[in-house]
Amino acid sequence: GLEASSDLSIDLSAPGSAKQVFDFAGPLEAVVLNAGVCRPANLLDANDVDWHWTLDVNLTATFHLLQEAARRMVPRRQGAIVLTASTNSY
Repeated sequence: GLEASSDLSIDLSAPGSAKQVFDFAGPLEAVVLNAGVCRPANLLDANDVDWHWTLDVNLTATFHLLQEAARRMVPRRQGAIVLTASTNSY
């Protein structure tokens, strides 16, 4: 589990990591998912490491957090989840 320290970083793209975060944080009233990364590169200069990092942060971590937040809020039928998106998505 998570313990209080000066470094609370966690890979939220890893299965089960969102549960650890919410277990540590306690009861939820609202969750705002506002993360996004981009390493601009020309098509031929792009690499798999940057591609997977971008997908992990922008999609996978968001999915895990959204799913776990919903698990905790739906039984109580209360709470708010807010997702943001970049204009770069267009």
